[in-house]
Amino acid sequence: MKLQFDPNQDFQLEAVSAITDLLDGEPLGAPDFAVLRSRADSGLLGASLGVLEAACNRPLTDLERVSSNLARVQRRNGLADSEPLHTWSVVDPMLGHSRDCPQVSVEMETGTGKTYVYLRTIHELARRYGYR
Repeated sequence: MKLQFDPNQDFQLEAVSAITDLLDGEPLGAPDFAVLRSRADSGLLGASLGVLEAACNRPLTDLERVSSNLARVQRRNGLADSEPLHTWSVVDPMLGHSRDCPQVSVEMETGTGKTYVYLRTIHELARRYGYR
């Protein structure tokens, strides 16, 4: 028996597009990456662990646009508009203050290639927006 993998199944491409289209309008650019703090820390068994705090990828420039993109993607896929964009607040040491980060849920059925969609989405985010 020979298995063949098709990397261009419509439903998988639509899933990748649904995720990447949330960021439509974001500028393409090299991600900011900075080491914020590096230290040695004692682990549970006394082993020394290197602890590195770092930041990568610039913050989103316009959460209202992301929210609008989310509504557009939901309509395109026959889904009801969700509540306002869910966010959580994080302290951003690079900016020196807190900022809101969007949170979205992506759901796919079992056996539909979620891992492939995840990996392809990572590559597409890097290509379209410079994300790492």
